[in-house]
Amino acid sequence: MPAKKVCIVGSGNWGSSIAKIIGHNVKASNRFDPMVNMWVYEEMIDGKKLTEIINTEHQNVKYLPGHKLPRNVVAVPDITEAVKGATILIFVIPHQFISKLCDQIKPHIMEGTIGISLIKGIDEGPDGLKLISDIIREKLEIEVSVLMGANIASEVADEKFCETTIGAKNEANGLIFKELLQTPNFRITVMRECDTVELCGALKNIVAVGAGFCDGLGFGDNTKAAVIRLGLMEMIAFAKLFCKGQVSSSTFLESCGVADLITTCYGGRNRKVAEAFVKTSKSIVELEAEMLNGQKLQGPQTSAEVYKLLQKKNMVNNSYNALIENIRDGEKTERKKESEGCHSSSQLALAQWQRARSLVHEITTTPTSLSSNPLLVPSPLPGRLHHRLSLIWARSWGTCIPRLSPTTSFCVCQREKKLEGARGTGGRGEGSGSLGFVFCLCSLGEEEENLAESLAVALHTNMGALTCDMKVLYLMPGMNPDVPQVK
Repeated sequence: MPAKKVCIVGSGNWGSSIAKIIGHNVKASNRFDPMVNMWVYEEMIDGKKLTEIINTEHQNVKYLPGHKLPRNVVAVPDITEAVKGATILIFVIPHQFISKLCDQIKPHIMEGTIGISLIKGIDEGPDGLKLISDIIREKLEIEVSVLMGANIASEVADEKFCETTIGAKNEANGLIFKELLQTPNFRITVMRECDTVELCGALKNIVAVGAGFCDGLGFGDNTKAAVIRLGLMEMIAFAKLFCKGQVSSSTFLESCGVADLITTCYGGRNRKVAEAFVKTSKSIVELEAEMLNGQKLQGPQTSAEVYKLLQKKNMVNNSYNALIENIRDGEKTERKKESEGCHSSSQLALAQWQRARSLVHEITTTPTSLSSNPLLVPSPLPGRLHHRLSLIWARSWGTCIPRLSPTTSFCVCQREKKLEGARGTGGRGEGSGSLGFVFCLCSLGEEEENLAESLAVALHTNMGALTCDMKVLYLMPGMNPDVPQVK
């Protein structure tokens, strides 16, 4: 049987870390061709092509500096040349680019090729949830496994001990990938529950953004721990609702589940950028460029995809929907569809988004003694912020499916109303919102019709904060549901 030739599709910090492992492992096995192609999106670094630097210095100086790659890992700038002759494909690129890339390489796929996706994200299709492995499987007509786990790329490259999970519907393929990827310090468990393993890797990035908001707002480790616990519960609930195959709670106890969630919420890029998003007036796009060398976050993008899925099932509250659509449109405009090089004409949405970002910075840096009184606290917010619409976000992020998280509350209140006494001991607020928009909790939006500034001021896990009439009202679990509603 001829040796299997490996191609790594992607060369960011995670792709380069995996290349380091694969480069060493293929030389120690007769099953694999000793030469490994790695597709590299060509960039100029100090006047030199990145591929030339990798192939001469054997180091990805932009995305994994300080780590030598094996000499048998060859950087190839042309994707069709990179995959030519390969029978094992390792996909590790931002999930928003996978569909177009599959179309490019389809004519060059050999019979019997198998793939494994290390991509953490999801998409939405005509019938609901579409996993990234589904896209690859359908477009290339090959069998696809997945790898997800508590694997911060730099630590994997440093050869620090960690675990990971391979989800493989075909057990034989799972064992091939285990042989290709496992090392004494990178330990692999193979599971058949492929879809659940993959979904864990996508959803945890949304929770990590929420954890970053906690850090940015200074809420402390107790609140952050609650965000992680509640996030895990909603990940399980979401998987059971949307996955077509079996969903076992035990899968969430593997590295792909709780371990990856904890690691990402304390050390991942989504957490880090979310913290900076709260503390600065910069957009996600700007922070990606400054903090990640232009690499793309998966948390915000996955949030948008989850939102679309919930929206299709009529699981998003109308009031919340209006705010989120406005924020989402502004973010879309700011990105300007970079990969397509086009210019959006929605300048109004962009202006709203930029205005919202500057306001959230002003709010989150205002010296308000939020912890001095559990009910009402004076707030020195500028008068111009007090407009018709304010949002209460209670009990962490919400869900529009009361059965998933019945204690979640989300209310819209008029500033003219007296809110004293809203705290109660029985009942709960109207369930709404969605897991998918934990990304937007600390953002501000403006109504499209009259540009009334609205406030989404919180990521409080056991309480919500409403900024209204120069007061901050804390709503505890078990709040009175009869809070005034905007009609």
